[in-house]
Amino acid sequence: MLELQVILYPPFDRQVGQDKITFRVPEGITVGRFLEGFAAAYPQLGDTDGLLVLVNGLVTPREGQLTASAGTIKIIPAVAGG
Repeated sequence: MLELQVILYPPFDRQVGQDKITFRVPEGITVGRFLEGFAAAYPQLGDTDGLLVLVNGLVTPREGQLTASAGTIKIIPAVAGG
């Protein structure tokens, strides 16, 4: 199991009521599966399709796997283009 430090950016920090959460996941899980589990635990996030996920500071695609080197995850709302 990996113990991740999840950092939530506005507006998610206000919706969840905190900006840092420790979350445990199995090693090798994809970012997409992590988001599904995280959203199930924190339904205040709503739809996860438009979220950017940074793993150790790098934008990571949904199919990217979380390994032992994944210590910090940032969840950021994607900015709508216009």
